[in-house]
Amino acid sequence: MKDLLVAVQGWKHCKLPAHLCSSIVTECFLNLLHFHFH
Repeated sequence: MKDLLVAVQGWKHCKLPAHLCSSIVTECFLNLLHFHFH
């Protein structure tokens, strides 16, 4: 769960355009889900 918090913090401090940040965080989140459930 700490990783998710880090991802959220990273998103908040992201200097890229919002849609890029969102896609990056979504990708990280999906990777985490994949890692935890497979």
